[in-house]
Amino acid sequence: MRRSLADERGYTLIEMMMATAAGLVVAAATMAILVSAYKFMTNTADRVDANQQGRVAMERIVQLLDSSCVAGLGVSPVVGQGTSGPGPASSATSLTFYGALSDQVTIDPNEYVIFINSAGALELDTYAYAAGPQGAWTFNSTPSQATLVARAAQVPGSSGLFSYYSYNSSGALVADSLTNGTLPGSIASDVAAIGIQFQAQATDGNASPGTAFDLQNQVVLRLLPVSADNYPDNTTTPYPCS
Repeated sequence: MRRSLADERGYTLIEMMMATAAGLVVAAATMAILVSAYKFMTNTADRVDANQQGRVAMERIVQLLDSSCVAGLGVSPVVGQGTSGPGPASSATSLTFYGALSDQVTIDPNEYVIFINSAGALELDTYAYAAGPQGAWTFNSTPSQATLVARAAQVPGSSGLFSYYSYNSSGALVADSLTNGTLPGSIASDVAAIGIQFQAQATDGNASPGTAFDLQNQVVLRLLPVSADNYPDNTTTPYPCS
């Protein structure tokens, strides 16, 4: 026993190398698990971020479109090609329309433009009302800018951010065609519904699969075709949101 306790022999070099190798394998496996867990948590947080931004933006867009009824008799809420105003004509990638969230007796609408800017953000430009009566409004030439989603894109496989629908002779909603990428003014006056679809992405630029969030919605502006707008003057003058 005394001789055994006094033995100063240790591990051999081969034993040390095997123990070190085994330790490295365990450490590498533990590190891989930690890295995987970190990436999973980051991706989940980024998807939640994209989801929250996208839902708030969609709610804002729908709220503004619901306010476009203030355009009034004979005025199309949606701005098409050839319609005067500082904003561009509506297209598959840009939506321009009149609206106002004011609760005043006399409502003077603003002109709103929603699009994805050069930095990749979903932007809302507001051209404030300046002067003029209904249908002949003028707006400030410089808009106030607001970011709806810090990083956004078209939904993969879609043709744009916005689609426009009107009623056909059978009373069904059908998609309107765009001319040279823009919505003609003659068709804009008949727009009964607007489809909205965009992809909200993580603010930090994480493009890993599953981090982006696709959103789609449709806002109905008119419940009847223009031809059914025969009250109260028995004409076919458009009544927005009728």
